[in-house]
Amino acid sequence: MSKRRRVQPELGIRDLQELLHRGSISINGLSDLLAHLQGPGELAPETIRKQLMGANMHHFNTAKCTIHLPLIAGGSWAWEFIDPGALLDAMLAASPSFRAVFQRAWDTRAPSVAAPWSLVVAFDEFIPGNKLAVEHARKSMVLSFSFRELGQDVLSLGSCWCTAVVVRSSKIAEVHAL
Repeated sequence: MSKRRRVQPELGIRDLQELLHRGSISINGLSDLLAHLQGPGELAPETIRKQLMGANMHHFNTAKCTIHLPLIAGGSWAWEFIDPGALLDAMLAASPSFRAVFQRAWDTRAPSVAAPWSLVVAFDEFIPGNKLAVEHARKSMVLSFSFRELGQDVLSLGSCWCTAVVVRSSKIAEVHAL
């Protein structure tokens, strides 16, 4: 016999405001939000978090690259990051809206050896966590890319940028300059 799901009442403005301010931008925050949305008696936030982490690791492991960098103190560090080509493939497969934008740009001007697309690379730093209690030791560097041919309106959307690298600034400081 199938399990009946209770009918969720429509959300009001206050309910939506509460959801917008619930949790954080993290796996834990998303787990908490999903557990709250599904209601009591379903999966616990910890179970949801483990499922999300498993999905993240599965996708990361299928597209990761590893390079070994010499450290100032001696030895080396195995730096794992996402292969940019595999990341682009995964994003196009996972997002119909991104795929449509990409297809439109491709149909307008397909890249070729004579006229390749222009790669736009963005580099930024951020400090995750509580904005009121900043921990500079957690500062991370981020490298993202997209293509100029997608159009300025698309480049203003965060969902159309591929983030291939996130690494703590303190770790990069330990690497011996080549």
